[in-house]
Amino acid sequence: VRDITTRLQVEESLRDLGQRMRLMIESARDAVITIDVSSHIVDWNSAATEMFGWSRDEAIGSELTELIVPTQHRVSHHNGLKRFLAHGVHGILNASIETTALTRDGSEFDIELSVWPVKSGDEYTFTSFIRNITDRKAAQRAMALSETRYRLVVENANDGIIVTQDGFIRFANPRAYE
Repeated sequence: VRDITTRLQVEESLRDLGQRMRLMIESARDAVITIDVSSHIVDWNSAATEMFGWSRDEAIGSELTELIVPTQHRVSHHNGLKRFLAHGVHGILNASIETTALTRDGSEFDIELSVWPVKSGDEYTFTSFIRNITDRKAAQRAMALSETRYRLVVENANDGIIVTQDGFIRFANPRAYE
């Protein structure tokens, strides 16, 4: 009786843990997508629906590359998956990379992607957190453009411009050198 009671308590704890994990994934602001070894989607949270435009029902069972991976990245995705399964060699697993993804309407946008393998028995699944970084990338491009414009103005100014810090010259434009 004691063994059955203990077993029932463990099973209840596991169910609770599973429910907490599902709620955590569902409430995540990042898209959370899990695929199997053949690149078919086995889990898709509501943030993924919002980000990519495919409902959970439409996504589950679909091939990841057909839904969200841009054409130019599909071969790399499949080759990386094959390489990991054959040799355990991974390129992007357990790291964070910047790349692009597709929305339902075919628009490509910037993302930050983190993927990790999960082994259960003899089978692997691959879970990813995906964050839309379109605004961040646009801000970086705007900053780079602003710096380029500023540098052009300063380097082509008719007056000499010298920037000092702690008693050292840190920058001088060509006119200052003249």
